[in-house]
Amino acid sequence: MNGRFWSLGGLNKKGFLEEKKLKEFYSEFSDILRRYLERRFGIMALDRTTREILSDLKIGDFSSGLVGKVKEVLESSDLVKFAKFAAPRALAEDLEKKLTEILEETKPEEKKEDRKK
Repeated sequence: MNGRFWSLGGLNKKGFLEEKKLKEFYSEFSDILRRYLERRFGIMALDRTTREILSDLKIGDFSSGLVGKVKEVLESSDLVKFAKFAAPRALAEDLEKKLTEILEETKPEEKKEDRKK
């Protein structure tokens, strides 16, 4: 499952950042991570608050580094969506990097038969 390509590529093609539609960009961006958490780990994330998601991650067997990255992505997105924070372009790039790191750190291990194909 490579959520980065099926979601981030589509989001970037929408041109929200170029059009200064920050709320739309960060809403969809955080939804990418939320959907990934649901599909990969079964953590109900789409209809829950950032605090609730982080609580579930802390209860689970997730590293503090991973929880910290998820927290940064979700809380930064929340600032733009709800507090109307005028985020610089560099923030989007930093969060994309963090999201990629999350996906890489949590991707399922390949099964032997998958490697042979």
